[in-house]
Amino acid sequence: MKFGQRSIQEKIIALVITLVIVCSGVPLFFVYQALTVQLATNKALEFSGETELQGLLFTTRIQEMIHDVKIVASSTAAETVALSAEGSAERERAISLLATSFSQLLAEKPYYVQARYIGLDGYEKLRIDRYGSGGRLRRVPAEELQDKLRREYVRASFKDLSAPYYISRINLNRENGEITLPYEPVVRVAKLIFNGQAQLQGMLVINQRINDLFTEMAQMANPLYTYRVIDQEGNYLKHIDARKVFSFEFGKELSAFQDFPGIEDMFASEEPARYFSAVDGPSYQGALGVRTVSYDPRDPEHKIGIILLGSKADIDAMAADTLKNVLLIIVVLLVLAMFIGIAIARSLARPLRDIASAIRLDDIDASLEALPRYRDERVTGGDGARQIVRAAPSGRLLSVGSRRRDEVVALAWALRHYLIEIKDKTAALQTEIDDHNRAERALRTANHELSCANIELEQFSYIASHDLRAPLRVIDNAASWLEEDLAEQLNGEQLENLMLLRQRTRRLDKLLEDLADYTMVGKQQDSRYQTRVNGTQIIDKVRFLLKKPVDCELRFTGDWKNYEFVSMPLQHVLSNLINNAIKHGAKSGAKITVSARLEGDNYVFDITDNGPGIAPEYRELVFDMFKTLKPRDEVEGSGMGLAIVRKIVDLYGGAVSVGESTEGGCTFTVVWPKQALNTEA
Repeated sequence: MKFGQRSIQEKIIALVITLVIVCSGVPLFFVYQALTVQLATNKALEFSGETELQGLLFTTRIQEMIHDVKIVASSTAAETVALSAEGSAERERAISLLATSFSQLLAEKPYYVQARYIGLDGYEKLRIDRYGSGGRLRRVPAEELQDKLRREYVRASFKDLSAPYYISRINLNRENGEITLPYEPVVRVAKLIFNGQAQLQGMLVINQRINDLFTEMAQMANPLYTYRVIDQEGNYLKHIDARKVFSFEFGKELSAFQDFPGIEDMFASEEPARYFSAVDGPSYQGALGVRTVSYDPRDPEHKIGIILLGSKADIDAMAADTLKNVLLIIVVLLVLAMFIGIAIARSLARPLRDIASAIRLDDIDASLEALPRYRDERVTGGDGARQIVRAAPSGRLLSVGSRRRDEVVALAWALRHYLIEIKDKTAALQTEIDDHNRAERALRTANHELSCANIELEQFSYIASHDLRAPLRVIDNAASWLEEDLAEQLNGEQLENLMLLRQRTRRLDKLLEDLADYTMVGKQQDSRYQTRVNGTQIIDKVRFLLKKPVDCELRFTGDWKNYEFVSMPLQHVLSNLINNAIKHGAKSGAKITVSARLEGDNYVFDITDNGPGIAPEYRELVFDMFKTLKPRDEVEGSGMGLAIVRKIVDLYGGAVSVGESTEGGCTFTVVWPKQALNTEA
């Protein structure tokens, strides 16, 4: 059967499968070509993390050597060696103590192989190493101690007396000028020692076996990668080919700079660490990652290079595995495409078949009757192509076409109906958006007005604190001067009036001060509002600031030492309540108890006194501004203390109330959240 004679369902299925094959299979070839390069590039970048960890281990171990040699140099034994005379008994005892320190150091750190004290003449005066029987630690006999003056690290250390230490290059260990067998690569850290007159007395040297460190670094790398280490001159310190390792010690030039062109410039840079990656160079195939590590803070040229190399075969294998997975996905997509194509074909073919059936004269009227919210108005025509007129819910009439086209026209009417609904909903949505915008503008206006009010309130506070109080201080000072200057000329009534003037002036000054404090609640955010302190520190600060009578007993109960608070404003709250208890409590023999306890997520403080108490009908009024229960001539006060307390507690999410105490006086209870609002704690 020709393709053109196939059913619509079969054509759609064939089209979907063809599109899947073309859209996924054609690019597959190009993806595979790029995949190999991308995998190699990603692998080279992946090396960056591994080489960074290896470099960190290397530099940490070198810094550890520097630290250890400094510790030994600052020990009593080393200082005594430096201060005692050559050949004296004191010098010998100090060397014995130094030998003990060296032995303890090597026993603790198995990667250290030697620790030595070398005198001014370049001869070893003391040496502890691991070359004893069975690899045990030993103190080398005096007859086996060697002359090291010709060694590069000894001469370099004696050359720069101001250097805090010296790190040698990494090379093979030598004994009596000959390379030891088996080969043992080492790095040395030397530290000069001086006597009390800053005269050089020799040096301390620690040798670290570097192969152990390279092995640890290799264990941090993926075993599939080739791992190498080079020095600043490109010489191999670690290589799978033993013939290339430390070849410079035998006069051979087998440099990594020749094997990997382009990495030499990394070592010429003064940067302490650099990373270089490449793919498929002239002398290698695969991914290359190279990191330089400077291990001497004093000399950036003391570097090693860590090289990781991923083979081309490994990368190709990874690409092949990925390709298999992609092919499997394509097969799954083809199966899914077939089922999806069948479902789409059926869903598309069914309406077409229904339309074809509805074209028949007998089906037209039934199909129109099935449309919701519409009704037939009339049927006209006399030429065999009757016009069917439909009426919309609005009552408008519209011809929807002849019998041969009524399905398409009915569909158009349905779409028109949905468009009208969308238009209505869009208009309603626009109305909501307009209402939201108006509300948002009103909110911005209200916020601006609130901001302005806050600014004016702060300005008022400043005026109350400074501009209004300044004249009061002048009046008080002037009255005081008048009282002093005219004391002999004024009678008792005049002196009483002056005293009353000063008293009222100080009362107004206190009132303005408290009013300013009330307006500034919540606006002060200095370090005291962020610093967390122990409960006992709060107690100490409150006691320090209080002015209580001698016969007043103040006790703090509860587990204060195990509680922690933000210093302010809790200190302010407690101080105000205790001052209130002192002022309005018992006239003599006052007893005030401040207790603290933890209830759930809140701290609860009770401030109890043995005063006259407060009648129930006044217990809420005392928290109002300027409210005092006694005339101010009897008890001096502005009536703002408890109002400030309530405002602070409410602002920080707590609560404050007053009740009767067992002592007959008052108990003020403060509920203070552990995580108070307006704090960062």
